[in-house]
Amino acid sequence: MPGRIDHLAGLVAPASRLVWGAGLIPALTLQGDWRKSLALTACFAILARLAGKRIDFRYFGLMVGSIIFFNLLSPFGRVLARIGPFTLSQGALEDGLNKGLVIAGLVFISLFSVSRELRFGGRFGELLTRTFHYYELLLRERKTLKLKALILSVDRLLERLFDPTREDPLPPPGPRPRSGVLA
Repeated sequence: MPGRIDHLAGLVAPASRLVWGAGLIPALTLQGDWRKSLALTACFAILARLAGKRIDFRYFGLMVGSIIFFNLLSPFGRVLARIGPFTLSQGALEDGLNKGLVIAGLVFISLFSVSRELRFGGRFGELLTRTFHYYELLLRERKTLKLKALILSVDRLLERLFDPTREDPLPPPGPRPRSGVLA
């Protein structure tokens, strides 16, 4: 994403970021209190912003709200209110909030722990590098997609980004950067 500065790149090597991100997943998923999930998710969102990632909080708010709503359809715990046949329960509300925050937190973990400098060796590493590169190209151009003509706009975007006349649409990765305190 051009113009965004990865402030974490100078502090932590890409492989270490990936390991730290993977290590933080149990800390988020194994506790069941929505307050802890909120605190951890907020920290992970800050780390994602420091990693230079753009975050649309409206999207995450809608996602968490949707999870809460569907969780409320299976009430359990203390009843807070009854609106016709709908029962609003504290257990379902808190559980839905926790689930929504955990999912948002997992997305934030992936945003800050995977950097464009991350490289893996061998054929698998090359395939993974190309996959992330293509994904980033598609994300960068997503505003050109039209909902009314989705298939056609995706087709045109792919034709523009991946010219079949070129032998290799992705140049080979350069030397692995050795920046960062942790290796």
